[in-house]
Amino acid sequence: MISKDELLAYLQKIDAEVKEPVTLIAVGGTAMTLLGIKDTTKDVDFCIETKKDRGTIKKLIEKSDSRIRVDLFSEGYIFSVQLPKDYARLARPVKGNFRNVKLKTLHPIDLIISKTDRLNERDIEDIEVLIKSVNKAKLQQRYKQVIDSIPGRRENFEYNIRQVLKLY
Repeated sequence: MISKDELLAYLQKIDAEVKEPVTLIAVGGTAMTLLGIKDTTKDVDFCIETKKDRGTIKKLIEKSDSRIRVDLFSEGYIFSVQLPKDYARLARPVKGNFRNVKLKTLHPIDLIISKTDRLNERDIEDIEVLIKSVNKAKLQQRYKQVIDSIPGRRENFEYNIRQVLKLY
């Protein structure tokens, strides 16, 4: 398991190697750990806005000698959900002593959206915590923006949305 301090120390090492500014948007348990909602995460998940930045970060991760497993997502496509284009603007900044890494977390509403697709037991537990900090009408509005991006599994996603909204 990886604590917030371990994660930030790892990112310091990555930051030392990055030559140009790059934005990393933490998703899933990584975001929840950085937000202080969870004590640890089992792996590290980032969404990166551009393919160029993704390539840069991927090379640095592969070159690092860390035991930390990192999964990278691109351009708002997280697991099998395509978030609306404003996901990066809505993401919350994380304070850190970085030179070229700009660290953010997905907005709690987008964290809920990304966890709704899979909706396993751990996701439900995370959503139960996250849902307390979001506006139900805004969550429903965000679901409507995302629903058409779910290829071939729309019925499952709509069912999961109904389950999540019952948590209110």
